[in-house]
Amino acid sequence: MRFENKKVVIAGGCSDMGIACAKKLLAQGAKVVLVDISDALLAKADGLKAEYLEQIHTCLGSVASSEEITAAMAYAAEQMGGINVLINCAGIGGKGNVEDMVPSSWKLAIDVTLSGTFYSCRAAVPYLKKEGAGRIINVASIGGRANRLVNTGYSSSKAAVCGLGRCMAKELQPFSITVNTVAPGPINAGMFKRATTDPEMLKARKMLEETVVLGRLGEMNEIADGILYFVDDAAAAVTGEIMDINGGTYMC
Repeated sequence: MRFENKKVVIAGGCSDMGIACAKKLLAQGAKVVLVDISDALLAKADGLKAEYLEQIHTCLGSVASSEEITAAMAYAAEQMGGINVLINCAGIGGKGNVEDMVPSSWKLAIDVTLSGTFYSCRAAVPYLKKEGAGRIINVASIGGRANRLVNTGYSSSKAAVCGLGRCMAKELQPFSITVNTVAPGPINAGMFKRATTDPEMLKARKMLEETVVLGRLGEMNEIADGILYFVDDAAAAVTGEIMDINGGTYMC
């Protein structure tokens, strides 16, 4: 099977993106540990746990806490007999522009999205080194890549994640650990997926679709496929890259 030798930790693992990745990984033989911040979120994996039994585990922990994510990595390594893949899906938006964003909102965006990615990587790298090779895939956003800015906190933290990935790719090359980043564009999820009757939401969705060359929002499974490309053995020679999955938004 495609991923039968992969031992994968997904931070922010019970987000829609984390679950989409987990489903595909488990179906192709990977062992998976999902890390997230609440029991309510971890419960989203109950169906997968019932189907895949000891192939999947969940762990409570916040990426914003170095101590918690370090403990989560130790638990994951114990359950799977090591770690050779880390996928960082955790992130948060923050509200406001440079003038009206309150310091606590800025700090939250940086703590979760940027520091959380760093803490996860730092905690996982010793286990990847023990394996003799490994993969790290970080999730950024079009908001951190172009002038399609969402807001100051979100865009700044996602841009920093892109830079962090390229720095780590260089640092970890001697250990055969690749580091790549996926930057999704607008996704058919959350409030946009539920926008079937609300006139204002339907209008906002249509305006967003008009910024995409393909004329539609991306699907979560399409983003997951991009992430899993970097997990695949076929991507062994790829590192330091940023994969934009945005339906051609840059071209509009």
